[in-house]
Amino acid sequence: MSPIYNLYGVSDDEFNQSAEDSANEFMDIAEGLFDLFGYDTAADNLRRYRSGDGGTESYSAEEMSKHPAYDDAIDHNPTMLESRTFTGITDNEDAKKALFGLEDGKTINFKDDWDRNINSFNTYNFSRPSTYFAFGRSGVRSEGDFTATRNGDNLTISGNVLNRLGDKRNETEKFDFNPGQIGSSEARILERAGTAKPFDMDYRRRQSVEAQARYEPDGTITLLKTLWGILE
Repeated sequence: MSPIYNLYGVSDDEFNQSAEDSANEFMDIAEGLFDLFGYDTAADNLRRYRSGDGGTESYSAEEMSKHPAYDDAIDHNPTMLESRTFTGITDNEDAKKALFGLEDGKTINFKDDWDRNINSFNTYNFSRPSTYFAFGRSGVRSEGDFTATRNGDNLTISGNVLNRLGDKRNETEKFDFNPGQIGSSEARILERAGTAKPFDMDYRRRQSVEAQARYEPDGTITLLKTLWGILE
C-alpha cells in the first residue's frame, strides 16, 4: 500500500515519528531539569512513566520525607479524628449514630475517614515545586477502624488508622498528565505510541490510637486524652 501524504507532503508515518521525536525531546528536557535541580522523585517518576511499564510504585517513608506536605497531611488528619470523630460531630452519620447511640456497658465498632488535599486549587496546602512535579495534585486519605466502649459516662475508643495516598474513589494516586497540564500533549503522543504509560503511586503508613472521652449532661462528648502510636 502506498503511504498516505498530508497537506504538507509528509507521510502519516513520518508525521507521527516527527511528533513522537518532539515529544521525547520535551520529556528529555524535563527529565534533565528535574535531575539538575535535585528533584529526584520527579525525575524517577518521569523515567518510570516513559518506560511504559505501568504498574505500581511504592514509596518508603525515607523517600517521602523529601516531600513533607504528605507527612504534614498525615499529621493533620488525626487532629480531625480527635476534634470531630471522637467527639461525635463528624459528617459520617453512621459513626455519629454509633457513638451517641451507644448504651452503657456496650461495645461497638465504627469507621470514619478524612481527606487532605495537596496542590489543589481548593486548598492552601501547597507543597514545594519538587513535590508538585513528582505527585501533581494529590492527597492523603486517613481511614480509621475503631472500637468504642461505654462505661457510665466514660467512653473508650481504640483502633487503627491507615494513611495512604489517594481519596475516597481511588486506592492510590496515578502518575499521569491531566488535560491542559504542561506536557499533556506530548504525553498523549507517547502513550499512543506505546512508549509511555501512567502508573499508580502508593504510600501507606499505619498508626494505632487510644482515646478517652466523656458523655456530658448536655448530650455532647468531650475528648479527654488521646494516645497515638508510632507511625509504621
